[in-house]
Amino acid sequence: MSHPPLDARGFIAHVGPLLRVTKHGDQRLRVVLEAHHLNFSGRLHGGMAMTLLLEAMNEAAAGLAHGASSPARATVLSLNFEFIGSAGLGATVDAQVSVTRAARTVLFLACRLVSDGQTLTAASAVYRIDPVADDPPLSNTPPAPVSTEGWDDLPVSVPHGRHIGPFYRRSDPGGQEVIGFVAEPFRLDNRGPVQVHDGALLTLADMFTGWAVYQAVTDRHAVTLTLQVRRFDGARQGEWVEFRAAPALPTPSVGFADGMFHSAGRPLMSVSSAWKFTGPR
Repeated sequence: MSHPPLDARGFIAHVGPLLRVTKHGDQRLRVVLEAHHLNFSGRLHGGMAMTLLLEAMNEAAAGLAHGASSPARATVLSLNFEFIGSAGLGATVDAQVSVTRAARTVLFLACRLVSDGQTLTAASAVYRIDPVADDPPLSNTPPAPVSTEGWDDLPVSVPHGRHIGPFYRRSDPGGQEVIGFVAEPFRLDNRGPVQVHDGALLTLADMFTGWAVYQAVTDRHAVTLTLQVRRFDGARQGEWVEFRAAPALPTPSVGFADGMFHSAGRPLMSVSSAWKFTGPR
């Protein structure tokens, strides 16, 4: 049975194709894993897993918000992801959403990724429901180019990370590494105000909190266990976005790292992650 691809633009079109399917009476989003969805070990990248979960919950939240107070918009406030299993090239992965609680001004949703009957990733989210205000019209004038002078190109070998690049890096005056990128059209979420899709930020957070842990423990490889998010604001098209990650004190088997996104002086998103070491001590 064929399934229609999701009618998407921006970041979701770039990382897709995603399919909309009905199974056992439930509406789901589906991805059949291709090379650009994978991590360095050939398994589903954590950033792609979180993007699929988030997009499924965003769709459900938008429908519930519209029904609760039309017209209304659902804005994600916090997210929690738990990484349980994995899948490889060619696997079919479905995102299944359930409603934990729906009130007039807030939504609590849960979602899980399933492949071949096994849960890969579980997520929960809290959304705020607001009346829709008229968004300012988009300018027909392209945003001014952002200068990357003083920044170095950041080579990325992981397939999914390379697919959503380019990225840049430099050290700040305190010696901390800063990752930067431009909010280009292929990174945008075209639902509501045109901003960077949170899946793009989640992917970057997964990549570089993991890198911070890897460097802090002398090159021990690790896989993501959990990632928690608080969302404050969104980055507009053409803006420059920066991310800083710092490791926390690791245990013998688990490493931790925190990170923060900023754009134009505004905090966008904070993340906290835990990583299970897989390499030798």
